[in-house]
Amino acid sequence: MKGQKQFYLLQCSPHFHQSVLLQLSRSGIAYYNPVIRTFYKRRDCSAYRGQIMPMFPGYVFVLLDFEVVHPSCFTRMKNVYGLVSFGEYPAEVPLSVINEVKEQEKIFSMNLSLMNNSCLAKILLLADASKRGQVFADYVCNRKYDRLKNDSYKRKAETAT
Repeated sequence: MKGQKQFYLLQCSPHFHQSVLLQLSRSGIAYYNPVIRTFYKRRDCSAYRGQIMPMFPGYVFVLLDFEVVHPSCFTRMKNVYGLVSFGEYPAEVPLSVINEVKEQEKIFSMNLSLMNNSCLAKILLLADASKRGQVFADYVCNRKYDRLKNDSYKRKAETAT
């Protein structure tokens, strides 16, 4: 029986983001790459130009089942650094975080003023794209640490009774 699929955070070179997405598609690995529309001032006139960019440059959510896809498959891919890990294990991204990112992606594309005041919203408002990706990776790892810490506390309480 196959294991359950779980989202993980894949770190890659932000300059070759599209290339990495193409490699993932060719390998048959399901991924989620949230995007935002940014605007910048044109140099030749007083207008602004829109550009669609990854929400977290250098990071892609991948949906993996380690019984089907081994984590070492990413070492063969160019411009891929590997899965974001917490200690020796890859950090799982809870489905609640994925749903929150999807919700914020929709809101972000519609109107910034509607964005709620969550930690994720504060991360998305960071102007520097590379900093945004690093802070998000820390956010995912800290959530996993908190979850592990709470789980071990429950286990200790169960063994004590």
